[in-house]
Amino acid sequence: MSNSYSKLYLNDAQRNMACMIDAAVNEFGYKLRDFYDAFLDSRICDLFSTGDSTTLVGKSGLELLAEVMNFSDDDYDKFREIRFPFMHRAEYWTGWVIAYYQWSRGTSFKEIDKEIPIETIADMYLSYNERDITIIVDHINELIHNKA
Repeated sequence: MSNSYSKLYLNDAQRNMACMIDAAVNEFGYKLRDFYDAFLDSRICDLFSTGDSTTLVGKSGLELLAEVMNFSDDDYDKFREIRFPFMHRAEYWTGWVIAYYQWSRGTSFKEIDKEIPIETIADMYLSYNERDITIIVDHINELIHNKA
């Protein structure tokens, strides 16, 4: 199985996905599932999944969020109030993990969501947030395998 894009983009892609999901939930008040469904239905999801470099690293997580949610100019005022980093929040971690997992699997976020919902990954935060990403990937794969 090949990766979705070059590993050179991975760290930035993870950070942008993490910031996008965290800001959507914690700064803009979206429910995780509602936002993630909007993301899955968006052009950004397809571009991210196929490794479009402008989407992965040419925009910030907030810019990706704005595109997914079709924000108006008035919504951009809220962006000035947001302070990074969010690294110690479950939603940030969830975005970081799902971006890595998608990259490592070389498949789309839509396909992954059919196998394991984003909420299941978010629920892993307390038990797995300090673990190596390879252990997290193995656990997600095990959950998917046991579900089948």
